[in-house]
Amino acid sequence: LIDYDTDTNVMSVRLTWNDTIGDITKLHVHGSADENSSTPRHLVEFLGPPTPELGVNYSGTATNGIFENTFELTTLTQPVFDPIEPEQVIREMESGLTYLNIHTTVFGMGELRGNLGVPRIIPEPSSLLAATGLAGLIATRRRTHRQR
Repeated sequence: LIDYDTDTNVMSVRLTWNDTIGDITKLHVHGSADENSSTPRHLVEFLGPPTPELGVNYSGTATNGIFENTFELTTLTQPVFDPIEPEQVIREMESGLTYLNIHTTVFGMGELRGNLGVPRIIPEPSSLLAATGLAGLIATRRRTHRQR
């Protein structure tokens, strides 16, 4: 689960995995690339070598793990690529053309890859209630109109 708050520019991440062969060494998002291609360009760095100094909740073994962290999304600078601003990162992640890559001690280029789909927008309860009421009103008007 990756959640982004546009008001605070804060990203929260909770990832779980199992059945890896090696220990986790890196965890990040790549983009833009579809499910049949890849790119060396990183969009978000979640985890370098797991160490207590990172201040993240990481627990894992060679086959299972959980990664949780909440952080402010900042401009990412990566050699060979132009810096990427948070707004562009979010646009790319919303495009459906990004993937999560989990690197391990056995597979240095990445052991697990998960393509990230187009995000679901979950309305606030008050918005959902208003939309439901409006839909009911439209349906009522249509029924009334059809009966005449």
